[in-house]
Amino acid sequence: MQNFFINQNSVLPRLIVNLVHDGRFSFGNIPYYDCIQEADVTFTMVNEDNGFVKVSDAPCRLKLLDGGCTEKYAIVYDWKPMDTNEKGRFKGTFEITFPGKLRNEDGTEYPAGNLIAPIIEPIIVTIL
Repeated sequence: MQNFFINQNSVLPRLIVNLVHDGRFSFGNIPYYDCIQEADVTFTMVNEDNGFVKVSDAPCRLKLLDGGCTEKYAIVYDWKPMDTNEKGRFKGTFEITFPGKLRNEDGTEYPAGNLIAPIIEPIIVTIL
């Protein structure tokens, strides 16, 4: 479980999670990190106590991480004041929607699709 803490009515710190490429997600000859650059990423946050959705499909951005031989990305969610206006514990998930326009070297086009972001652990957001 990855715990993230933020004060009530705050917008900082940003929620940043590293994507994990474990080899299970492949798109033919198209590298995973090439696909992610074309994708839409959203964040959803659900109250653990009552199941109410606090944040629904809010847009995120990708941040290129420094270092290494291959490109790696983190997902960044910028909080809005209304996201943190109530105290509690929330389960956060990121969803990646891949476009249907990706083609590999032989011209095969890959269909659009959704994926719950492969991150190391589930995210629990605690608003203090």
